[in-house]
Amino acid sequence: MKVAIAYARVSTDKQSRDGLSLSAQESAIRSYCDLYELKLAETFVDRGVSAKSIKGRPEMQRLIEHIDTKQVDAVVVYKIDRMFRSVRDALVTFDRFKERQVEFHSVVEKWDTSTAMGEFAMNMLLSIAQLE
Repeated sequence: MKVAIAYARVSTDKQSRDGLSLSAQESAIRSYCDLYELKLAETFVDRGVSAKSIKGRPEMQRLIEHIDTKQVDAVVVYKIDRMFRSVRDALVTFDRFKERQVEFHSVVEKWDTSTAMGEFAMNMLLSIAQLE
């Protein structure tokens, strides 16, 4: 069974109350991991932090450290915009994942980045997330 870590984030307290709460994200991620037989080892949570940059997000930095030391096989998020709002940050991070053979899973969006069309679709969605 592959070992996974998860990442969840909300930008504001209001978003955590009125939007997609951290508990809702975490619950969906747990269900996804159960469905796809991923052993969820840990969830990294940034509360009240913008995804404009990966810098300044302590839990995102901890997640990257786990990736760098290859302690996991996969990263799971509820939705890609919970992790990234910057195309550049996303592409750099995804390159890091590839180098370390770490899979990326999104509960809401299904990616097949092994194809040119899959990578194109992901890049388009990242551009829309950055625009927002």
